[in-house]
Amino acid sequence: MEEVIKFENPFCNGCTVTKVVDESSRSSAQIKELLEHNVLVDENEWYVLFENGTLIKKGRSRIATSDYLNNKKFLSINKFYEKV
Repeated sequence: MEEVIKFENPFCNGCTVTKVVDESSRSSAQIKELLEHNVLVDENEWYVLFENGTLIKKGRSRIATSDYLNNKKFLSINKFYEKV
């Protein structure tokens, strides 16, 4: 019997989350490849959701709490990995 795991979609936009990936547990090359081969649906400071149902929990590309005090906005994961 196969167990079906349901993941909560933090964006509440109707997309089904099928897989959760922690950015910190993957190499930069793996994240770049994921970005190249998938369509980004939604993104915020903590998560990135792709059309195929993959949800990335941000780690390296996440904005630091102290940056909020300096009035900095979060950087898109695409822009973050362009400069890495």
